[in-house]
Amino acid sequence: MNKMQVNWALFTPSVASLIAPEEVPTLQNLAFGGEAVKQDNITRWMGKVKLFNCYGPAECAACSIGEITEKQTRPGNIGRQFGGGLNWVLDPETNDRILPVGAVGDLAVEGPTLARCYLDDLAKTKAAFIKSPAWPRGARSNRPRRLYETGDLVRQNSDETFDFIGRKDHQLKLRGQRVELGEVEFHLSTFPSIALSVAAMPQTGPYSNTLVALIQLHCENKGTQTHTTDFDYVSSEHLSTINFDKEKLSDFLKSKLPSYMVPTHLLIVNKLPLSVSGKIDRKIVASWLASTTRIYESKTTSNDHQEKSIRTESVIAHEICSKILSMIAKPDTAFLNSLNGSNFSLSTVGLDSIQVISLTMFIRQKLPWGSAKTLQLSPRPTSWGPSKNIRRVLSRTLLEVKGEHRTSY
Repeated sequence: MNKMQVNWALFTPSVASLIAPEEVPTLQNLAFGGEAVKQDNITRWMGKVKLFNCYGPAECAACSIGEITEKQTRPGNIGRQFGGGLNWVLDPETNDRILPVGAVGDLAVEGPTLARCYLDDLAKTKAAFIKSPAWPRGARSNRPRRLYETGDLVRQNSDETFDFIGRKDHQLKLRGQRVELGEVEFHLSTFPSIALSVAAMPQTGPYSNTLVALIQLHCENKGTQTHTTDFDYVSSEHLSTINFDKEKLSDFLKSKLPSYMVPTHLLIVNKLPLSVSGKIDRKIVASWLASTTRIYESKTTSNDHQEKSIRTESVIAHEICSKILSMIAKPDTAFLNSLNGSNFSLSTVGLDSIQVISLTMFIRQKLPWGSAKTLQLSPRPTSWGPSKNIRRVLSRTLLEVKGEHRTSY
């Protein structure tokens, strides 16, 4: 870029986050496109170049553009429709009605730039391209119409701009709650030191049915740590060296998101894979999450509670540890065996709300009648922590029972 004195560029936000403005002094105009813009992108480039947010799937080319200014810094704002196209916000459930200004719906694009079809894929073409829908008739004319259903959720604002909300197919159900992965990734991007991030909920593998976030830090925070593959974990020692605390990140996300949308697992890796178009390659991420092992997770990446072996005489702690491991019994037996008999952080293994209730009931069974209500788990409990509380409650209860001798637990 410097050799050719490039002054105008279109980058995906992922690629733009890997370039420092001072490295390209000739650049005057920068357009983001291809994926959702994050606040970190705007913060990095604002005041250095003239910024634009371009939106347009390959099926219909660019159809919306907006300038990012100091007065308009919302990363999700994709500007106004332009060219000969029309943008429609439809009911995401049925697509048989237009939604009013301010409502979130599925973006459909109409115009001369629409693709004819998906090559040799008639079923996909029929699913994505709408021919002569009933609702536009009377709105403009009765001429035949054809629209492309983007699958992107947007909201039209009163100034005729559009806000990108996320992908319709990135909305997942986690224990009955709707999770928007794009919203999780947005808040991850606003945390200091994070360059790239991706949220996922694998259906198979050791992380199945849990919310996972993979994170790549800025280059200046990687130091000289060497790695052989993209998905090498960043060591806990290195995280401590650069003062990156996953607990602080988790607390930050809890202040921004509902509890069910906070990732159970925060995995810091050296590098996230990018596709040839510069976007995070979600397929590779999903494949890795389905096939990886968690045996190194707590030992290599966790800066939570340091694991220590539970003392042999701590019978209750061993029972609680075994109970937890039985609840998370998954294909990754190596990981489970590595935790057996250890005082690990419960956040490491990723218990869901139902499992927490089951664990609480199990712990209460260890207490005498009437004493269970006095037991509370700490904000960051470990497998051994509840047993200490149990012993304390039992000791106090036995002292209150007249004629009983003190017993050691």
